[in-house]
Amino acid sequence: MSSDDPVSVPTEDVARVVPDDVVSASPEFVRNSVHVLVADDDPDFLKLFEWALERADLPIVAHFVNDGQEVLDYLSADGADSGAQPRPAFIVLDVKMPRLTGPEALRVIQQDPELQEIPFRIHSTAPDPDETEFAVMTKPTYDDEWRELLERIPLSD
Repeated sequence: MSSDDPVSVPTEDVARVVPDDVVSASPEFVRNSVHVLVADDDPDFLKLFEWALERADLPIVAHFVNDGQEVLDYLSADGADSGAQPRPAFIVLDVKMPRLTGPEALRVIQQDPELQEIPFRIHSTAPDPDETEFAVMTKPTYDDEWRELLERIPLSD
């Protein structure tokens, strides 16, 4: 497959990925990995993200949520700060999601001094420059686009 070929994975039986389904690695791998929070209401995108991570063979564990409100819940005192959920080193947000959009969630995150330094990427299937004040990237489709996204994730402090 060349880097210009679209990524394709089997789509039959594509289920909504939830955090409990994601971590099938050893506890040591999870403990020593970089954690990424991925918010998207498209189960196919979440499955492709998981596939790209497996293919890249990087020490990254992805935690998947379905909307901006779930991002804030994950990051809340009941989540990352209490030790219940690992604090993400990177956040990937879709623009359009139910309940709370990616930009709306990001505005809340950027007002929190403890969270505002977490790097992020916000994306959309068809970015519209008038949608938000944030730079919006197109969702990855090709191998080189997935590689570019994964290279943005800081693997060490």
